[in-house]
Amino acid sequence: NDHNNDNHLHPPSNIIESIIKIFSDPAEKNRDLSLTYISMYITKYCTNENTIEKILSSLMPAFVQRLGTNDIIEPSEEIRLKSISILSELCRLYSNGNKLALYLNEWISILKRTIIDPYPEVRKLSCELTSKLSFKCHEKFHLISENLIKPIIETMKHQHAKVRVEAINALGKRFGFVLFFVFNV
Repeated sequence: NDHNNDNHLHPPSNIIESIIKIFSDPAEKNRDLSLTYISMYITKYCTNENTIEKILSSLMPAFVQRLGTNDIIEPSEEIRLKSISILSELCRLYSNGNKLALYLNEWISILKRTIIDPYPEVRKLSCELTSKLSFKCHEKFHLISENLIKPIIETMKHQHAKVRVEAINALGKRFGFVLFFVFNV
């Protein structure tokens, strides 16, 4: 009965669509607030696969537009990090790998850019997300993830050891075996 009382608090989908449009706002503060709201929405309402699938289908085109093009449109490091954090959380919450795999082209478009992001934390989290996707969508992931190999190898040369470790983990998961490297840290 408690669960039914929460339904009237669930925001209508057109509000979510409006919030997603703010991802393109010229003011960084507005983009940040829109991502904060989406993150809170995911935490509160993404409790079943239908809700996760619905938010994922709305978010993916917007994130591809901001992060997955040849020239990343999003100028703010913090916004890029928050965006990847949201995608990572959705990947963690969504247990259905086959449904996640429906968006593999979008995931790959985003990750091949963010894995080589100038901001080390974005690189690191992108490599972690690559590992998660590889595990959850293993059958289909290996078929189209070759576009990630070059960016991951480039990230393996990064100056931060933690970023290199995540790149190695992502590459190891991509090929299904563990790679051992010795780095002078």
